[in-house]
This record gives sequence, structure tokens and C-alpha cells, in this order.
Amino acid sequence: MIKFFRKIRQKMITENKFSKYLLYAIGEIVLVVIGILIALQLNNWNESRKLFNDELKLYSKLLTDLNESYSNTLNKIEKLEKYQDVHYHVYNESKGRASYDSTIIYNNLLWIENYNMDIEEKYSISIVNLTNEKIRELLKDYINSEKVTQNAFDIFNEMKLLRLRPFFRKNGIHNVEPAFNDQPYPMTSLFEMDLIEHSKLEEQYGTTEMDELLFELRYQTSWVYTTLERLKEANKKFELALKDELELYHIASNQKKEE
Repeated sequence: MIKFFRKIRQKMITENKFSKYLLYAIGEIVLVVIGILIALQLNNWNESRKLFNDELKLYSKLLTDLNESYSNTLNKIEKLEKYQDVHYHVYNESKGRASYDSTIIYNNLLWIENYNMDIEEKYSISIVNLTNEKIRELLKDYINSEKVTQNAFDIFNEMKLLRLRPFFRKNGIHNVEPAFNDQPYPMTSLFEMDLIEHSKLEEQYGTTEMDELLFELRYQTSWVYTTLERLKEANKKFELALKDELELYHIASNQKKEE
């Protein structure tokens, strides 16, 4: 093809047909520009297609991680309910409406709970690359919900570390003997010990400080529980939107195949 155009150009120059040559040269330049534009368009289309496919893969991965996050949220909710059961029972004990119950895990008064922002950690950097505005906003909302939940857990743990545990130490409520178990090794798991001496705990029932701590325990645990419930709702809303987008893509793909 190049040789063909070269022969035409040489023939025009030889025959001194300058005006025709000029028109030809302009036409040749236009053809070259059109070819470049078509190549750029194809390259842009391929790049856009690749980015779109990458985004769909991100949706699928998000669905998998959201499912895992949902399970973790349910697990945390179950633990928070156990904490609240203990707080409620101890409060009723302090008011004379209940008595010591060997099935109650009083150790829950001491335990703290860690929380990891799984979706934020994995996908915060992906927000700017999402082209679907709805999915982008839902991802932002979900990450914000994780941050609120993280903050609630931090306050919950801080209250126990800075207020409750010092209160137990000051009043000798920790059950020291089982922690040593008459031997240095092997060390018994903390989960297998009764870390709280109930009789010492009872001595604090009815005091203003104990009442205030019980109030804080119930209040902070309730707030964490509330943020987890909201996170659970946000999870399902986000999951549904992702499934809808993937379903729309599959329907469109199948229609193109049929055409």
C-alpha cells in the first residue's frame, strides 16, 4: 500500500502536476491522521474495557469480603450480648434482685474486644478508581460505618482499661490464687480461670462508684452493639447493590451474545 502511494506521488511530481500533488499530499495526511485517531480510539476503548472488567472483578472480591465481614459482625454482636447479660445480672445482684450464678462468666467484666476495619483496610484506596457513583458512595458509607464502630470499640476498651480494671485492683476484686494455681508451669489459660473474687465484688454493690461503672458498662456496650447493628444493615445494602450491578452486566453480555 505504501509503495502504491509512493508511485502515484512520484508520477505526479514527474508530470509536474503540482496542484494535484498538493491535493494528494493533503489527502494522504488526512488519511494518516484518521488512522492515528482510529488507533487511539481503539486503544482508549480497550483500556476502558480493561478498567471496566477490573471494576467488575473488584465487585466480586468485595462481595466475598463483605460476606466475611458480615460473619465477623454477627460474631461481635453475639459477644456483646454476652457482655450485656453479665452487666444486667451483676446490676440485679447489686440491687438484691438476683444472686450469685455459677453459670455467669463474670470474667466478661474484664475483657476487652478488638475490632478490625477489614473493608477500609483493603478498599479505601480503590474509591477514587470506581466509576459507578452509587457503588463508590456505598463503599464510602460502609467505611464510615466501620470507623464509627471502631471508635465505639476504642471507647469501650478504654473505659475498661482506665476505669474498671483500676477499680478492681484498688478494691482487691481480682481472684489471685487461681492465677498461680500452686505451680509456675504450665500456665493455665485466663479463659479457664475465675479471675473475679465474687465476695469482693459484692462488697462494692450499692456504692456510687460501682453504680457508675455499671452504668458506663451498659451504656458503652449498648453503643458498640448499636454501631454493629448499623454496620450489619449497611453490609446487606451494599451487598445487594453489588449483586444488582453484576446481574445487569451479565444480562447485557448475554443480550450481546444473542445478537
